[in-house]
Amino acid sequence: MNIDSDYAYGPVDTRRSRTYTGSETALDLHRDGPKILARRLPDWTRDRHVQEGRALLDIQGRLATAWEDTRDRASLATFGRLPVLGDYKISGVGRDEYPPGAKDCLRMLAHARWRAAERAALHFAAARYLARARK
Repeated sequence: MNIDSDYAYGPVDTRRSRTYTGSETALDLHRDGPKILARRLPDWTRDRHVQEGRALLDIQGRLATAWEDTRDRASLATFGRLPVLGDYKISGVGRDEYPPGAKDCLRMLAHARWRAAERAALHFAAARYLARARK
């Protein structure tokens, strides 16, 4: 499944709420998110949600490795050395001194990594929801 799928993770109808009229997604609704995802993917079994969660965690790990490799290359190009602990100063990017292309790539990888991890957690929660619903 595409980790940016609007069908599975997209907006939820919140018109019934009198106090909130904005758009929410299954990911925003931590309590009801697993139930919403399970309803949007009715043919998926508990095992299929677990399998998807594991696949998304694998993607998240590969994105983390790509982020670290990109950061290392940017640090070598900028400072002539690998980064050290105190070099991380800007969330998702690392350093403002990095070239603009490297910062854009680091930012994109950081956001994609977060999306994959968030969706993996939602699929694991949906699997737990289905297991409890069947008891």
